[in-house]
Amino acid sequence: MVTMLNDPHIRRVDCAGRTWYAVTDLMEALSDTRHPSEDWEALSKREPAVAAMAERHEFHYSTHSEMLATLTAEGVLRLVQALSTPQAERLKKWLAESALQRLEESENPEQVLARMRKAYEERGYTAKWIDKRLRGVSARQEVTGEWRRRGVEEGEQYRALTNAIMEGVFGMDVERLRRYKNLQRTTQNLRDYMSDLELVLTSLAETAAVSLHRDRASQGFEELFDDATEAGRIAGAARVQIEQGGARKPRRMDEHAEVNRRY
Repeated sequence: MVTMLNDPHIRRVDCAGRTWYAVTDLMEALSDTRHPSEDWEALSKREPAVAAMAERHEFHYSTHSEMLATLTAEGVLRLVQALSTPQAERLKKWLAESALQRLEESENPEQVLARMRKAYEERGYTAKWIDKRLRGVSARQEVTGEWRRRGVEEGEQYRALTNAIMEGVFGMDVERLRRYKNLQRTTQNLRDYMSDLELVLTSLAETAAVSLHRDRASQGFEELFDDATEAGRIAGAARVQIEQGGARKPRRMDEHAEVNRRY
């Protein structure tokens, strides 16, 4: 599924933080059809629930632009379920296997971390980096759990609190960090492109935020935002000390050792 969505032949456009994929390109990839527009029109009539998930977006080219029907990743999964082609059947099998994994993980959460570790190993990350990344997952879950219990809604408020932390640590919010690291696809997780030290500092900031929330019994977005901002400054101060300290000049925060991962 991921391989198909990353296929350069499938046009995509980002809008409001979501990636939308051109339906005609998806139809070609999933059925080898020579008439994707006609086939999509027929499927829309047969499967109105799938058609209702589609939106039209403008695609710009060097000489012209055009409006195309598009689907998000969720819509793509529904499209796969509505098709009976060999390509779609292979993806249906993958979906069934993924659902089984989720059921197994709900009964044994340790399997989640084991699968994550294996996936990162297959992508070429070092064991030390993976350890830090997994500890970071735990820190992230802990801080978002505190936000949820203390009256913050997922979505914009979570993003604002996360940006407050990142701004304090690195002097850039999440979107600026993504641009700085040249992460153009929404499917690229920022933390997968952090160095070992960046992961440690992010975990430190989120752990500090949890501690401040609990010590101050903070409630509501404004109080949590103040805590997140202070936690970011704490980790940011540690970053500055690391950069300035020691006899040897340290690696800049934005430099990534090639041994850590393969892009």
